Amino acid sequence: TDFVVPEDLRNWHFSGTEEIFLSLWDQITQFSVYKDDLPGYIRSKLSIFSSFSERQLVDVKQLTDTYMKEPHPSASAGNGKVAIEGGALGFSTQSYIISHNDQFRENKGTEGSMMQCASSDEVVSEFHDGHITNHEATLSTLKLLNCQVELNNSEMRNNVATAITAGAFLLSSTFTAVDSTFSDQEGDDLSAFISAGTLSTVNLTRSTFTNGRGYRGGAIILAIAAELTTDDCEFVNNSAEIGGAIYSTSTQHISLRNTRFFANVGTREAAALYITRSESFEISQNSTLRAAKDHSGLVKVLETTEVTFDGVLLECSSSQEEINIDNLLTQYRNNSSLSEEDQDDTTISGNYPALALQQVVELDIKRTICRNFNHDEGPGAIVIENTRLDETQKE
Repeated sequence: TDFVVPEDLRNWHFSGTEEIFLSLWDQITQFSVYKDDLPGYIRSKLSIFSSFSERQLVDVKQLTDTYMKEPHPSASAGNGKVAIEGGALGFSTQSYIISHNDQFRENKGTEGSMMQCASSDEVVSEFHDGHITNHEATLSTLKLLNCQVELNNSEMRNNVATAITAGAFLLSSTFTAVDSTFSDQEGDDLSAFISAGTLSTVNLTRSTFTNGRGYRGGAIILAIAAELTTDDCEFVNNSAEIGGAIYSTSTQHISLRNTRFFANVGTREAAALYITRSESFEISQNSTLRAAKDHSGLVKVLETTEVTFDGVLLECSSSQEEINIDNLLTQYRNNSSLSEEDQDDTTISGNYPALALQQVVELDIKRTICRNFNHDEGPGAIVIENTRLDETQKE
């Protein structure tokens, strides 16, 4: 009866009637145990939105200092929280949340130090112009089960996890990043930024992955029928024991378009990509893979049904210049001489082939250049083993 909308909530916008908003506030305030820690309540009880007759859109704009345990002028969006699951946000039933220009930082948790969702009904979350930084977790910063999460013009940076991944851990979920940056993270057991498994889908557009360190896949690991699509993305200076940028096993479909890999390192094998037991793998449209002189091979593909290279440059070089594969091919076909820059490096670049293919059922390589791999043992360019080729493919 004495309900008053707090001043700091006036920037929250809820679709639907005023009664819906009042119902929300009533459910928050009746749990007095949370009165000094509303982010904890919001984290664990946003599922109340599922009680509405129709799914409501929640548009969260600039969560304010009132919800901080220790208010700080620059703090927003539930920072500095500690929880078992979902340090800042948590979902257990169907929800839809959109966040604009919010900062999530320095939260801690065992599972999902920033966000955790595990629901039999789909959870949809969008983060626009967001910042996900400096989290500490055992499992991951984002733990996603049956969720759709999109980062748009956002950053994920400097998060830490002692197991799985320092970034997003997906099971039966979809993770989308557009115009976003991922940098400076380490995944102790797996990858630094994204670990996707069990029918998960990862879609990346105009996004960069830099300085990721992992055990399998410096930036991304995929497993158990997961799918990956990249378009106009860059992977730079990532490292792992196997698969310096991306490691994939038992996946459905991987498609890399106009995607660039520079200065990634596989300390044991495959500086850029390690793909095994996938239904299909395709890299195309001016994709570029470059490795340092001491590389351990750029790409290794094993036991995969369909493999396509179409419009790809594989090169031993420290350059990060973008290329047009058709222009390069025209130069070669016209017998144009190589530039001095193309010829001046005779340093031994390693003993692994740039591209290793084993037990591939259907192989298609076209409009592809492999150059500047100078090895003292074994082939410098391509090795194809246990793969059936017809006479046209051999030619």
